[in-house]
Amino acid sequence: MQSSRLLPRAAFTVLAAGGGTYAYYRYSKRNDGHLKEGTFSITISQRNVEGKVVKAVMDLPYLPDATLEKRVKLFSRTLYSDASPYNGRGGSLIKFHAAQLNSNDPVEDMEPEATAYLYEGSSRRPIIVAAVADGHSGPFTSAWLKGRLSNLTMLSLLNSGGFGAKDPLKEVETSPITLPPKFKLDSSRMSTLIKTAWEVVDDIITWRIPRELKGQDIWNEKVLETLGARFGGQILPAYSGACALAAIVDTEEQEMWVACTGDCRAVAGFWDEKPDGSGVWRVDVLSEDQTAESPKEVARLIKEHPKDDPADVVKVGRVLGNLQPSRAFGDLRYKWGADLQNFLLPKLLPPNMRPRPPPAKLLTPPYVTASPEVQHRKFTLPSSATSDVPTRSLWLEDICKASVIQSPIKT
Repeated sequence: MQSSRLLPRAAFTVLAAGGGTYAYYRYSKRNDGHLKEGTFSITISQRNVEGKVVKAVMDLPYLPDATLEKRVKLFSRTLYSDASPYNGRGGSLIKFHAAQLNSNDPVEDMEPEATAYLYEGSSRRPIIVAAVADGHSGPFTSAWLKGRLSNLTMLSLLNSGGFGAKDPLKEVETSPITLPPKFKLDSSRMSTLIKTAWEVVDDIITWRIPRELKGQDIWNEKVLETLGARFGGQILPAYSGACALAAIVDTEEQEMWVACTGDCRAVAGFWDEKPDGSGVWRVDVLSEDQTAESPKEVARLIKEHPKDDPADVVKVGRVLGNLQPSRAFGDLRYKWGADLQNFLLPKLLPPNMRPRPPPAKLLTPPYVTASPEVQHRKFTLPSSATSDVPTRSLWLEDICKASVIQSPIKT
């Protein structure tokens, strides 16, 4: 369901995050006794010599503020900057900046991006899509989404208005996409259109192989010999997984839609100014974590699988006892049937990658969807405004990447 609201000022900050806050809390309390020790402790799960998962305590060192600042700035960059006048409004300035911090190597998350879609031969301000993807079980899904998620979303919106290409797959690598002068986003349908677009994206990632094999004799030796060559490059994005967050910002109409699939998080902060010039910063939450710990998501999953035992659908706060996010791109282990996985994965995955068995109690797949929740906001452009749109914020635990996308707009 689309949630719509008016942001009183365009000076807003959108943040996206995931994970818990324990590490941040421990790290922020640097004036307590832990500072003298130079470390703080967290509890982790790991396998012992017998292969059993056990809890263990890990001591982590505090890093000096100067070191943290240097690491963040090392990967800081401007994603988009434009000072062109629109409709005679000279002095306009729109910028998107990003900063990221990897906590594992190789990082599983997509680099943040901001793509500006300009109107051909028009003075209309551009539509900007800022997107991030939080990968898990490998970097392959998030890597596939880079560039494609924004372009496929925009192509789908163009198609819905009768302007787009008939076969978006052939144009997904085309950059940039130029908007026809008469094209406008349909506010009344945007939530549905974005959901449809992201479902199509996941269909391309996850279901292309089974669809192309439908009707073929996959038991035939000649067909089997060609499977790896035909689909080897397509299986990894489907086998891996990624949550995603995107903001579609119409800078001309001053509207924004935030789409979230999974446990990324978006928060808007705006300056609420009083008549006397004073004011306070206020927060507007633009997304809701979609995990197997969310009561709403748990209820949805159980309702969608009435033949399953509810205790099996969601177990220990995870889908089928394994996956924490309840929505994601890829993650075929929760979407393909067990027989299909057992037959195809050994033939398609690289030789050095041993297929994981299907989750226990995989009875009525798919259990995970990429359909996003969408929120809508209107905003106005004052004389000075700042908009931030990120994935994972530095102040949270379980950080694979922290990224902040800023968009100062001056008129």
